Amino acid sequence: MGVTWLKLCSQILRLTGEPSAMDMIEKYAYNGLTGAMKPGGDGFSYVNRLNGSKTITTGWGGIINSVHVTCCNLNGPMGLAYLPYVAVMSSGEGPVINLYNASIVNLSSPGGNPAKLIIDTDFPISGKVKIELESSVKEKYTLRLRIPEWSTSTLLKVNGQPMEVTPGTYAEITRKWSGGDRIELELDMRCRVLDAPHGSNRKGDYFKALVRGPVVLSRDENIDPDYNNPVSIISSEGYVEITPETPELPGTRMQFKVPTTEGNISMVDYASVNNWNETHISTWLHMKRTDLVKVAAVQLTGYDKTVTPGLEIDLVGKVIPYIERAANDSAQLVVFPEYILGRIQVPGKETEAIAEAASRNNIYVIIGSWELFEDGSFANAILLFGRNGEIEGKYYKTHAAVDKYEGQPAFSEPPAGKDEQWFLENDPEWIMKRGEEFPVFELDFAKIGILTCYDGWFPEPFRILSLKGAEILVWPNSRFGSVEDHIVKTAMWHNTVSMICTNQAYGSGTMIAEWPGNIKVSCIESGEQYITATLNLKRLRDARAHNRNAQQRRPDIYQEILMEVPDK
Repeated sequence: MGVTWLKLCSQILRLTGEPSAMDMIEKYAYNGLTGAMKPGGDGFSYVNRLNGSKTITTGWGGIINSVHVTCCNLNGPMGLAYLPYVAVMSSGEGPVINLYNASIVNLSSPGGNPAKLIIDTDFPISGKVKIELESSVKEKYTLRLRIPEWSTSTLLKVNGQPMEVTPGTYAEITRKWSGGDRIELELDMRCRVLDAPHGSNRKGDYFKALVRGPVVLSRDENIDPDYNNPVSIISSEGYVEITPETPELPGTRMQFKVPTTEGNISMVDYASVNNWNETHISTWLHMKRTDLVKVAAVQLTGYDKTVTPGLEIDLVGKVIPYIERAANDSAQLVVFPEYILGRIQVPGKETEAIAEAASRNNIYVIIGSWELFEDGSFANAILLFGRNGEIEGKYYKTHAAVDKYEGQPAFSEPPAGKDEQWFLENDPEWIMKRGEEFPVFELDFAKIGILTCYDGWFPEPFRILSLKGAEILVWPNSRFGSVEDHIVKTAMWHNTVSMICTNQAYGSGTMIAEWPGNIKVSCIESGEQYITATLNLKRLRDARAHNRNAQQRRPDIYQEILMEVPDK
């Protein structure tokens, strides 16, 4: 089946030129295909499990004239032999390089002139590729290089001159080519953390895989007796810093040291795992979960939408003691209100101070600001600081809570004839950059989603974040009056989430709430306050794993939710 998939993708590539088809071939070639071959090269396994062991008693078939004859043993070599046909292809405009393997490629240019490409690389051990052209004539044509979708930070130089590239496309180099021309390519080999696909059953939410370039990594029982134990991978922004190790077993091509909160573990490339002796591997890693988590929320006054306190107020100086207090109370996360840091550069001196406090106290911090950009624009940003002090995520407010001015209804175009100062003094959300997505952030105890103030008046963000796996929704606010507990209870019930809500101290309603509808602690009155509570995530997780509502959703009939609001 795998080789048939390879051949299908190659035909899609040939007919459409779609690079994603080549991404699929590359993934299969470096993992499923080479991982199926027996260590001695004398056969291919029938089943390659991602977790478990290889099936070596099935698929070897019978022996005819001293030759093992099975579909696997016939298709496996054919798959390997097929790869050169797609590694470098030709088009009417010039050669197309799809796979980066050390090779010498003889080709004809669009003008019919003989040429040779010398590809020098140890990919995928590293991401460095050097290509030199040998040709006796000069000719103008286009050479295409596949930039894999996973390579989000790629360096490309042609004769020493850098070129911009886009992941998931072909870099098109059109020039008059001549012998001695050189191409240098460095692909992004950072190790990515992948979530297990989400289905109607949420049991898979707590498995992750590590992929370096196109190469999938696995824990191998032969070198790691604890291969199947749950772990907490130390990652930042979807990447984990792994370190090459000397392989412990013969035949292993790559081995890496992977950091976890419990210490380092060793992982090898999936194709090299040595589980032919009925030992086991773990590719989808079971993540360690903390079911009881203590969190803190702060009701505090700082910068607002239009009102800024005097320069004598040290907002960071007010925030840091609460970070320290939350850490001393054994809280894993402390949440502050919307806007509170004011108009700041990110990173900047304010974020550096908070980062240091988060790192020193080993605590997550979520806090609001107006993030200023180099072009003078700004956004309502909620910043997430990790335990290591890094800004691990940002959420930009998606719905602008603009008010009515001079007869203009809310949500219309901004009033005409007003300068930037007018908007800053009256309602800057008219002109702020609005967010376009609802990210979910992986903390080491739970998955977190964020909404900001007015976003919470719309049901769609709650549902989207829940469907994307968020277990705790953080809702910072900055408004008079109270955060509405009826919205919180309804959102928790419908979406199987717990919530942490904050407000500035001139309002009220800062609260910590637990699914299905328990407001555990709240600030009923206005004024500066600090609260903590312990959330039991086990009940929520059990509910998600067996959630009748989630399993019986009918997205196919919900399309009308995308309708525009009807005119009156």
